[in-house]
Amino acid sequence: MSCVTKVPYACCTTKFQEHYTNHKGSGIPYYEGVSFQKGYGLGGIFRRLFRAALPFLVKGGKALGKEALVTGTNVINDVVSGEDIKIAAKRRSKEAGKNLARKAIGQVEFHPLSNVFDGGPVEFHISGSGDEYLDLSQTQLYVKAKILKADGSPILKEIKTVTDGSPETKVGPVNLFLHSLFSQVDVSLNDRLVSNSSNTYPYRSYIETLLNHGFDSKTSQLTSEMFYKDSDNGLEKRSKFFESSSTVDMIGGIHSDLFHQERLLLNLVDVKIKLIRSKPEFCLQGTEGHKVVLEKISLLVRKVRVSPGVILGHVKALEKETAKYPINRVLCKVYSVPHGSMSTLQDNIFVGQMPKRIIVGCVENDAFHGTFQKSPFYFKHFDMNFIGIYVDGQPVPHNPLELNFDTNNYIKGYYSLFSGTDKFGQDQGLFISREEYINGNT
Repeated sequence: MSCVTKVPYACCTTKFQEHYTNHKGSGIPYYEGVSFQKGYGLGGIFRRLFRAALPFLVKGGKALGKEALVTGTNVINDVVSGEDIKIAAKRRSKEAGKNLARKAIGQVEFHPLSNVFDGGPVEFHISGSGDEYLDLSQTQLYVKAKILKADGSPILKEIKTVTDGSPETKVGPVNLFLHSLFSQVDVSLNDRLVSNSSNTYPYRSYIETLLNHGFDSKTSQLTSEMFYKDSDNGLEKRSKFFESSSTVDMIGGIHSDLFHQERLLLNLVDVKIKLIRSKPEFCLQGTEGHKVVLEKISLLVRKVRVSPGVILGHVKALEKETAKYPINRVLCKVYSVPHGSMSTLQDNIFVGQMPKRIIVGCVENDAFHGTFQKSPFYFKHFDMNFIGIYVDGQPVPHNPLELNFDTNNYIKGYYSLFSGTDKFGQDQGLFISREEYINGNT
């Protein structure tokens, strides 16, 4: 059961130390701020400002005093202009809170430790020195890339006929190209590996994108990661960006457990990130003999300046306990089904801690290992007619699915996309139609 504690949002170092030193528990606590004056007075008008800014500011009193003076002046001017005082105070205090938070938060660009060569790994080192904490959930990977022929010459813009009379077909990137460029991403804290070492990073990124986003994000912000549905001429749309070997820039978050939690990473913790490149056969689709060149790659990391009282409180608490970060761990496991086999049984996939969600996808073997002729993200049903998950001999979460794709009786499988992602019955979707489910999204 979660406990309720009051965080001492006051400029008193002793109170911060007492809170962070004495606060212990195995659960995730719920934090509640101290009460603020309501009604007339500075506390009533600027309570949003104090809630948003006090925990972060290094020189809280001075900065707050200046911002409060400016905000008060703006409120008076708004009232003189005829605006209601309550509306003006609420709006201006909200703006002030954002301004103060912006002063306490800064984004720093990190570059690779060494030059990036064709096919070589990319390594970043984020030093933990200083008083700033890291907000890893807001980390962005920025990449500028282009597609060339294997000999380094540019690709042609249109489909033309070369000198020997053979046709030259365009080549393009596979879906979610930003993440498909890397087969594995390793994350280390103080030289200790904390991520799962596996060459399935593109599949984790693609499945998380496919099942966590709907129409709005897939048709807007995710295009910055080069996500375009293959069922909607996605390959053609992506290829147009790279015509004539044009340089294309992409940006997006990193799909790793530590980057999917909201807590700030303490200072004095060094972060190392190693990105291992995918083969051109995996991340490109079209004719053979092409490669990807990275012209620039960098990490945009958000650093947060927190109050000295908070830092000292954490130091005192770390003398008794280690820092703990709650994460949702994601594991990608790969199993091969022999050619011609009509059934497969995998025992002891998980021992001990059980997962809360299992996602099963089937792709062809050559597509998984990389081939220019096939997309690695084309999940086929292979005429599957039975699938079940058992824990201690009992089927979970329901009886096994019995499907028949020949007669279009597969609705239970399609329904599992929404029930398994807690979207069933909600006013939201995955932007995957019933027809698309059996054509590449099974």
